[in-house]
Amino acid sequence: MGVPVDMGGVRVVYFKNLLGGFGFGRDMVRAVRDLGEFDLVHVAAFWQLFGLPAFLAARRAGGATVLSPRGSLVMVRSRSADSFRHRLFYRVLNRRLLEAANAVHFTAELERADAEALGLGTPSFCVPNAVPLAEFRSLPGRAVAWAELGLPDSTPLVLFVGRLDRRKALGLLLKAFAKLSGRGADAVLILAGPDFGELEMLESLAQSLGIDSRVRFVGMVDAGGRASLLAAADL
Repeated sequence: MGVPVDMGGVRVVYFKNLLGGFGFGRDMVRAVRDLGEFDLVHVAAFWQLFGLPAFLAARRAGGATVLSPRGSLVMVRSRSADSFRHRLFYRVLNRRLLEAANAVHFTAELERADAEALGLGTPSFCVPNAVPLAEFRSLPGRAVAWAELGLPDSTPLVLFVGRLDRRKALGLLLKAFAKLSGRGADAVLILAGPDFGELEMLESLAQSLGIDSRVRFVGMVDAGGRASLLAAADL
């Protein structure tokens, strides 16, 4: 921690992530006191305070700053009860940071529309998340993937890869899957990704819809497992 390491020719320094990103140690505060060697400070920890010392230090030094909300402004616009803490945190701190930044990075134009609806006038640009294409150029054959999943050949497969998070609206996916007919009635739905508090609800929903025998929760998968799932998926 706190010691530079080489990552593909880039000098990277790791610091302790305290309190789930809401805390930072003195080593990080010391490290960002002088940011004169950097032309730009990019902070992607929008809902955590971990990037705050670097952002403030860059502002004091007169350097350029970029913030990335990472699609989370939709939580500020939401009027649901469980988004209250996001709205509060935004009003207390995050809006001020967005207005103080030199630019805001969005990953999609829809996210930029959320910012405009909130009245933000900070200059912005849109760059989608990068995808490492090399790992998708040699996917395994579908028969191999079906065998690894223990499925009969030619089983129609619907796949979701990502975290099991409320914002993914996976309950809607399960309800839509339950309405499949024809060849789709034999399909299997696989949800691959870590649980962010939705797994128990989704399992109960699948059971209540009568599709629990055709829905599989496989948890977090590595790059190889993801490749096999993508190779087998029809949708």
